[in-house]
Amino acid sequence: MPVYLHAVEMAVPETAYPQAVIRDILRAQPELDRLGQRLTTSIFNASAIDRRHSVVRDFLGGPQGGPALFYDPATGRMLKPGTGARNDFYTVHATELFVRAARRALEASPGLTAADISHVVTVSCTGFFAPGPDYAVVRALGLAPGVARFHVGFMGCYAAFPALKMAKAFCEADPAAVVPVVCASRGWSWSGPF
Repeated sequence: MPVYLHAVEMAVPETAYPQAVIRDILRAQPELDRLGQRLTTSIFNASAIDRRHSVVRDFLGGPQGGPALFYDPATGRMLKPGTGARNDFYTVHATELFVRAARRALEASPGLTAADISHVVTVSCTGFFAPGPDYAVVRALGLAPGVARFHVGFMGCYAAFPALKMAKAFCEADPAAVVPVVCASRGWSWSGPF
């Protein structure tokens, strides 16, 4: 039985940094010796990434409506927030992106409604919270309470592939299944073909 991809949508944070800005901030950290600085420069320059989207606004250099969590522009130093602070930040910002991406995908799928969704698969390699992003998507989109929810986490960016395989298996097992796969990952813009 064929399985169809109905829509591919994305939601990115408003903030985007030129690759060189992030490269230079990391290269300037005092913990790096000359080899570390050269490696940082080489890796960033060879990545073919022009800019990085981020929910972290600390690198903009001015006050952003609260104390900096990850980078202090006054000193040029990366900060070291604890796991709890990082995860709290992730929970707020990732939830909004998961929901926005899922909503866009549903809106871009002619003939499908929230009532058609049978499963939700979310993917993230960054943080965790419970109930998780799968639950947030179900609630925000007004999906049926019985929708099967799954979260694939801590596999890196590779996790999108097992999540897509999982969705395909659900659809092959049930021809009426409609399974959005919603991934939260680092964003980038490519320069040239990829």
